Amino acid sequence: MAATINITDLDPEQRRQLGIRKPRETALSKDELRGWAPKCLALMANRTRAERERVLKHALKVNRL
Repeated sequence: MAATINITDLDPEQRRQLGIRKPRETALSKDELRGWAPKCLALMANRTRAERERVLKHALKVNRL
């Protein structure tokens, strides 16, 4: 039986030398994301479209900080 090495056992330098990329790890699945979007927008339901757009642009700006 051949021995195997787990990708997490390699440090970043070894992975780079071997040309191996670590798979992307996401904590938020696509379905969870689709569920959160309407919940966030529901908080702004009583705002006009222009106001919602302004608030979301500001939220993106704050998120960049």
